[in-house]
Amino acid sequence: MMGANECYSLGYFFNDPNLGTQAMDSVYNLNFSFAHSGGAVTFNFAASGLQGLAGESWGLDNVEVGMTPVPLPGAFSLMPASLGAILGFARHRYGR
Repeated sequence: MMGANECYSLGYFFNDPNLGTQAMDSVYNLNFSFAHSGGAVTFNFAASGLQGLAGESWGLDNVEVGMTPVPLPGAFSLMPASLGAILGFARHRYGR
């Protein structure tokens, strides 16, 4: 339970034949950010060493997926003026 935000707060218990009934739950708050530019994304949640779904030994809750737009660089707003200057220079140089 190292790094857990909460321990023994969910009310789940495990009956250990040697130790008796033990509180056995932990809450981890995980936050991941990554760059993505496609039109769709798929998330697969997996782990190793867990019991199957029928065992109810683990859970996943409150999954949120958000999007933060990436701002354009400040120089991007100068692009139309730059293109106009290049075209003007080309016309002047080539006499068109």
